[in-house]
Amino acid sequence: MVAKEKPGFQDLPLNPPCSHYFRGRGGWLDHIMVNTDMEEVHTRSARVTGYCVQNACRRIQGDYPAAYQQLSDHCPVVMTIENQDRD
Repeated sequence: MVAKEKPGFQDLPLNPPCSHYFRGRGGWLDHIMVNTDMEEVHTRSARVTGYCVQNACRRIQGDYPAAYQQLSDHCPVVMTIENQDRD
């Protein structure tokens, strides 16, 4: 849907494919959108870190991780972008 919007955007896929937990289940809620012509983006995907990776998006069994309890039910989402204007 966003690819048709001007100037044209790409919703980067997440690896692993979850970015938050709700009631113990992993889901994809957070998005990174980039202009399709943006040459500074090295890869066309985003990397999820934290307990989403540790649990591999599987249902949390038992106690929730400390980061979930004390920080957020969202995991950090990271992408690589070159610190240089190339377009």
